[in-house]
Amino acid sequence: MADDNHPRVRLLCRPKQLNTKGSDPGVHFWLVGSPFLPPLTVASFLRCIHSLPSSSSPDFHKESEDLRTLLPKGFELIGAVASGEDSDARAAVDAARSLRKLLYREGMDRPLIGAVCGSDSGDLRFFVSESGNATSLEAVPSVIEERDSEKCLWENACLLRCELPIKLPVYYALKNPTDVEKAYVQAVEALIAKLRDPQAVYMLETTNKTSLDIPLPVIIRGVQLDFYADLSKIKTLAEDDDGSDASSLSCSYFSNRSKAGSPVFSAENADTIQVSVLFNSFGTSSASTVPFAEYFPVEEEARLLVVDIKLDVLCYSSRELPLKYAVSSLIIPGLVDQLNTVQKLMLPNLLAQLPQPKSYHFSPSGILHPITVFYELSFGETEMKQVEVRRSLHSRLGLPYDRPLLRISNALDFSKVKSNGMISLQKGSTLLRDVHFGIPSSGVTGGTVSLVQGSYEYFHYLHEGYNDSCSVFSEAGGVIVIGWDKGWGCAYRSLQTIISWFRLQNYTSIEVPSHREIQQTLVEIGDKDPSFIGSREWIGAIELSFVLDKLLGVTCKVINVRSGSELPEKCRELALHFENQNTPVMIVITCTRSFIEDKPNEHFFPFATKDCVSSKDKTSCKWDKCVLQSRPRKLGSNGGFMRLELELNNCELSSSIIWMEGKRKESEWIEQIGGGVLAYTLLGVDYNEASGDCAFLILDPHYTGSDDLKKIVNGGWCGWKKAVDNKGKNFFLHDKFYNLLLPQRPNMV
Repeated sequence: MADDNHPRVRLLCRPKQLNTKGSDPGVHFWLVGSPFLPPLTVASFLRCIHSLPSSSSPDFHKESEDLRTLLPKGFELIGAVASGEDSDARAAVDAARSLRKLLYREGMDRPLIGAVCGSDSGDLRFFVSESGNATSLEAVPSVIEERDSEKCLWENACLLRCELPIKLPVYYALKNPTDVEKAYVQAVEALIAKLRDPQAVYMLETTNKTSLDIPLPVIIRGVQLDFYADLSKIKTLAEDDDGSDASSLSCSYFSNRSKAGSPVFSAENADTIQVSVLFNSFGTSSASTVPFAEYFPVEEEARLLVVDIKLDVLCYSSRELPLKYAVSSLIIPGLVDQLNTVQKLMLPNLLAQLPQPKSYHFSPSGILHPITVFYELSFGETEMKQVEVRRSLHSRLGLPYDRPLLRISNALDFSKVKSNGMISLQKGSTLLRDVHFGIPSSGVTGGTVSLVQGSYEYFHYLHEGYNDSCSVFSEAGGVIVIGWDKGWGCAYRSLQTIISWFRLQNYTSIEVPSHREIQQTLVEIGDKDPSFIGSREWIGAIELSFVLDKLLGVTCKVINVRSGSELPEKCRELALHFENQNTPVMIVITCTRSFIEDKPNEHFFPFATKDCVSSKDKTSCKWDKCVLQSRPRKLGSNGGFMRLELELNNCELSSSIIWMEGKRKESEWIEQIGGGVLAYTLLGVDYNEASGDCAFLILDPHYTGSDDLKKIVNGGWCGWKKAVDNKGKNFFLHDKFYNLLLPQRPNMV
């Protein structure tokens, strides 16, 4: 055990992509901590992405501009990571001090961490400098890696949020428009002074309005604020503080006292305090007054420019921090920093097209604390400059480059209600999500589980009162279309579940399409005739891939399996899909291969059913009262499945009749038939490569009951299915052909 006199570094996370082998020596990461955490506790590693053109040294000016906005107040820079030998730790500490001077304009008295990453091993070694005047660094013999990082960061913490819309009036001389920049800077400076004015008023209240025990709002006036307090030295309130002075109340006053069950520690579930800014020009005087206007004469013709600014500040705080310090040391500095950031964006374009910068708060997976990002909204999210901004942020945070994690739709939504430690939407979808969470294990011994990553919604039969579980038969003037499935909508429902995954992962903002909209899409691309819209005909793997490509721009990989007995052989490939692509997979069971005859030299293929005799003249069948009314009609421009219309004269058929046209191979015919008997959604596999034992996590769209999670799981509508169960029964049919549709994750940020 390390000596208590030696410093200890606590790690709440490990840096991503730490390997610096082959890279230039210098600073690679900044270490982020908080005055509300134990000393020398590292909450995150942020990559240094700006360096000077002539050297590998950081560009401190650009780095400070980025980090001043990115890090919410309540988090701070506490060190740096350099590559090289132990002697390079001094360079890391010096770089951290230089950056802190720009960020916080502070002296040299703070202890900082200098870490060194070996270029070959990638191991981290930590050193501590107690102050800038220290001549030597002290090696850290003990590094503690917290197992429950989220709890350590959020158990005794909360968030404060302040939204401040501003209409900033700027007056400038018409003859000298260049004065507008000077006038704008002066207006911003006046606004900053107003935030610190003794007559300013700050109202604090909880965002959780669902509790029966809602604390009253707290009013703090500017005259009560201390703008020179050091957060690391502020004493928290004593437990016996009676709270007689509202400004001395701590942030815990707004804690959700009604939480029950096991709490979930994260930025999304943290108690949030809403702060509103009110400007009171008359102080606390109760004297009656009347409105008045003040006239300011000008020497020459002037113009008025009104600049719309929307500030949105998020801060991290200890629950024990007095509210007055939360305002003076967190909220107001955050507002000032955002005003300065907006000013730099606005100044070059004041008399042209004004930029539309807006701040958003994110909590991407793998990053313990929230971040704040300014986006320019003038040209939309897909504009190339915005893409590059997001790519740069992914680089700094160590996020993958093939998925959208920092789009506007990913931003924290503070309109959600926090209840029992979990989040529920006040409005929006009521569909069940992620129904596979908490299901029993698969029963595969020594297997490796590979699952879908990200959320999805469970779409099944009879959702929204739409009956897609009835038979495929439809009549019109005595003519019926015959299908082989008792239900026709399972593939539609599985497709809706897959599209919901792309929507919830923010690859798209479109709504999940209805059955009719799916059919309309297939008609628009020429795959189906207009009569397909509103019909009850199935769709299969190829049609599904067409819809995903048309609506989302998503490509799909298709695996053809000639028999259900061969599906376990695809487990390794499916496991790689879930590990690399993470998307749900659709399983489509098609017709038996005995229905197909490969006669490429004939224009028409013979048709057959269970009870019907193949007929070369295509005009009769076993039932003499069943007469073919018309030739098979092609449903798609690409060939494939045909619909056979029969006139019924007291004739009862129990099976499908298939007629196909064209010159294609057997597998292509099977693929084009589509729909088939059943469609499932595959959410994962559990595979023991040594023994070959495997199980498939199936989400069944054929469920017709209410959205009762317990009923769904207990009924086997979502659960692990072994290819062969303990009783020797096969889950996958050996005489059926299976198509697996594997949507590929778009490579985008």
